[in-house]
Amino acid sequence: MARQRVEVQIDAEPGAGDGEPTVTVGTGHIDE
Repeated sequence: MARQRVEVQIDAEPGAGDGEPTVTVGTGHIDE
């Protein structure tokens, strides 16, 4: 983990949360 990755994941799938796009910005850690 020498470099910190910045990823923007936009998930606009129905049923995800309140139906709002999920934007994950940070260490690139998303629900696996």
